[in-house]
Amino acid sequence: MADGRKAAVSIDRYLQGVSLTAARIGEGTYETKLYVNTKGFTSLPVVTMSHKTEGYTPEEAVQEAGRCLNCQCLECVKGCKYMEHYGSYPKNYLRQIYNNDTIVMGIRHGNKMINSCSLCGQCGVICPQGLDLGQACKATRESMVTKGKMPPSAHDFALRDMAFNNSEEFAMTRHQPGHNSSKYVFFPGCQLSASSPEHVEKVYAYLTEKLPGGVGLMMRCCGAPADWAGNQDLFQNSLKVLMAEWERLGKPQIIVACSTCHSMFKDRFPEVISLWELMDHLELPVRGDNISSASTSGPESRTAGKVAVQDACTTRHEPVIHDAVRRILTKLGYEVEELPYNKALTKCCGFGGLTSFVNPELGKEIVEDRISESTTDYVAYCAMCRDNFAAQGKRTFHLLDLIFGTNLEEAANRPKVGISYRQENRAKLKRKLLHSLWKEAPQEKEGAYRSIKLLLNEKVEQIMEDRLILREDIQQVIELAERTGIKFINPDNGHSLAHFRPVKVTYWVEYNPQEQGIEVLNVYSHRMEILEDGHE
Repeated sequence: MADGRKAAVSIDRYLQGVSLTAARIGEGTYETKLYVNTKGFTSLPVVTMSHKTEGYTPEEAVQEAGRCLNCQCLECVKGCKYMEHYGSYPKNYLRQIYNNDTIVMGIRHGNKMINSCSLCGQCGVICPQGLDLGQACKATRESMVTKGKMPPSAHDFALRDMAFNNSEEFAMTRHQPGHNSSKYVFFPGCQLSASSPEHVEKVYAYLTEKLPGGVGLMMRCCGAPADWAGNQDLFQNSLKVLMAEWERLGKPQIIVACSTCHSMFKDRFPEVISLWELMDHLELPVRGDNISSASTSGPESRTAGKVAVQDACTTRHEPVIHDAVRRILTKLGYEVEELPYNKALTKCCGFGGLTSFVNPELGKEIVEDRISESTTDYVAYCAMCRDNFAAQGKRTFHLLDLIFGTNLEEAANRPKVGISYRQENRAKLKRKLLHSLWKEAPQEKEGAYRSIKLLLNEKVEQIMEDRLILREDIQQVIELAERTGIKFINPDNGHSLAHFRPVKVTYWVEYNPQEQGIEVLNVYSHRMEILEDGHE
């Protein structure tokens, strides 16, 4: 085959009238950088020529050629649903990313592809040459934001949610009750506070009991959404505020429950420690009475059960956390099943890099791919991993469910918390902690629209979830329409239809006032702006 190719090149050059010898390097045998995984292939013997002087017969030639492999690497594509989804390979992706970033005029066709990467770094670990496609995607996002070329729809909701988490609604910084200084500070993260606020309360009570010297509490967002979105100005400003709050507490050691927060803080704050690493070295709390096997196939007992561990992608290079999580599970009596892609090779759940916001279809594919790897119950130590898997019907625990050990059957089947209720849970958590621990009366948030009671059915709630529409958005639409009278009324049924554009999104609500509240019949959103002269 090599000789045939060399002859073909020579013929082509001869017919074109160019040199037959110039730049003919690499035509013979040489060592390539191409990696080919031969695992699973059986080496076949060389086909013997029946007539050595005449060469292979046509049948023998086909048989000999059949020994050849289709030499390609694609190891990262095999492990990454994102790369598989777009149907190509890293070299081609890099070309598309470069062209999309450097284009001066025309349509940037690669925006969605660039913004769909979870930035998890798995490809860089898998690739024999260490190529991390996520680094190129992240750098390009930053370039697009700087040039003003990032589509406003890409990360709008995630950044609005981050703003909420850093607002007075959720953000707070306090020393431990009865203390004027803090040796430690617990940073639960915004997603655990949204998904399982009761766990935040239990962990904080546990830490204040186990650790001397005062354990402060800091609740806000670590800034990851801004970093993932490529908005470095917003990310750095968020870090400055966070740094100032930490310094105000006296620069205590930060204990983080969230893997993403840990990845954001570890190179920026001294002595950051994961909650799991800390709990591995402390006596675990006494578990509740309602403890049963995590696996539906195992006997119900305090020591029986098997769980498959979902390692958070932001702990990819944190073997200390991987080992701590598994030791905790062992202490709790669980048998650990390792998923095919675990620890340094683990897969993202679709939340990282804001994938599920930009490309919800791909986000769902990523989850379905991951949860199909085992029939065993999963355990995650990232709140978003747990919630995303649970949303697709996979029995999944958060590690804290097993540590505190109550109502495990309910915990395994607990559905994902909707986007509106995530913000509500954070706000309620702050109000509850301020009242119960610091004896402070939290301020009620202003806004007449908040008193509007909504009557929502399952269909409308699903639309809200899919379109990232908050209850607060609907309340504002209705309040504005009822206050100003600017709305459409359907003469056939009397239903009202109104819109409101609080930021970069226009929300529409079809509703019907009832005695018990406002019945919401339909909702939708778009990014067109309704101008005063009636033109869009």
